[in-house]
Amino acid sequence: MARQRMRAFQLPQGLLGRSGRRLAVLVLVLITLSLVVSFGEQVVQGARMEQQRRDLEAEVTQLRAERDLLDAGAAYAESDVYVEQRAREMLNLAREGDTVILPQLPPPAPTATPAPQALPLPPAEPNWLKWWRAFFP
Repeated sequence: MARQRMRAFQLPQGLLGRSGRRLAVLVLVLITLSLVVSFGEQVVQGARMEQQRRDLEAEVTQLRAERDLLDAGAAYAESDVYVEQRAREMLNLAREGDTVILPQLPPPAPTATPAPQALPLPPAEPNWLKWWRAFFP
């Protein structure tokens, strides 16, 4: 009786036979394909992120170079050499001990402008013709 009970709980041999193995292999193949596809996506995403990192690194390098150039320009603008140069050029100032030479340029010769030509006036209309047109238009 115990044997019969054991047999009742055992799965039939045909279920775990060929079709069961095929099902197990199919499930393993699907899981493997899923893992391979997922790994491929991770590789592609990693490559994209690496390219993005390189692009951002190049941009940071360019911005640092631009910042250094601006810092150098600001340092020059704050220097005494720049202040003196601007004072000489823009404000026409001179340093103590400098000799200022002001050239005396001759005044420009006036250019003769041609007189405008007078336009000939149309001949005056006789008075009687004006009256005629006023009464008989």
